[in-house]
Amino acid sequence: MTTASTSMLPLHDGRRLAYLRMGRAGGRPVLFCHGTPGSRLFRPPESIPESLGVDLVTADRPGYGGSGPQPHRRLLDWPNDAVALADRLGWTRFAVAGVSGGGPHALACAVRYPDRVAAVGLVSSVAPFWPDALDGMLATTRRGFEWAHRSPALLRFGALLAARRPDRFVRGLGSELPDCDRRILARPEIARMAAENARAALTGDAMAREMVLLRRDWEFRPSDVVVPVELWHGELDRNVPVAHGRRLAAALPNCRATFVPDAGHYLIHDIWADVLAAVSRHLDAPGSRDPLWR
Repeated sequence: MTTASTSMLPLHDGRRLAYLRMGRAGGRPVLFCHGTPGSRLFRPPESIPESLGVDLVTADRPGYGGSGPQPHRRLLDWPNDAVALADRLGWTRFAVAGVSGGGPHALACAVRYPDRVAAVGLVSSVAPFWPDALDGMLATTRRGFEWAHRSPALLRFGALLAARRPDRFVRGLGSELPDCDRRILARPEIARMAAENARAALTGDAMAREMVLLRRDWEFRPSDVVVPVELWHGELDRNVPVAHGRRLAAALPNCRATFVPDAGHYLIHDIWADVLAAVSRHLDAPGSRDPLWR
């Protein structure tokens, strides 16, 4: 068993990438992409990847936690960091999963490196924005994406204010959530993890820069993703309304979608095992395709 611990990877451009590894050493490799905002500390209980035989790594994207910023980055820049990390770990072929704003980053890995990425898992993921993409969003999230489009400087200022009081920011956002999400976040073990994740994530303006990134043209289309995609979305999600999940499921060529009627944005805390099992099974026969995807 690998006990969760943080390591640093020096990158070719002088930045460093902070990552956390847990689960089964030498097991089926899965890279997890946290949400927006988020950090490597957003993770499942250690017993889950261990019991599934998964070698799980979570990493801070640029500007979050212990990872250095990457000015003017594009969505398609993240896969280069991801593959540099995979090379460091000795992973030839791996699966990628992402939650919320991490979903597009996971898809970007599959677009850029289809020969390295065996499958993608998406939970509560953002889709490419369309005219009605903000309908049904929480007021705070909607306002952030509106600022991302109209006034990125104002959004960065708001992110810096949130970084001064991350606990207050999290409490304020929580007050807007549906009951199903509040019940999940009230669990003591999840509350502790969410608090430490927020403190690591909200340390600067990385959240604002990433919201601008997600709001703009991704420079690829979901239809460009050729690897299998496993998707889950709660129908009561108000952070990322279920319309995003439905649009992704319709656009992705090889997607198996599960829509959960009574779940919200924090559905992942109830389905960590399902997500890791589903994406990692595509690694059981390297180089082959499950008949489902033919």
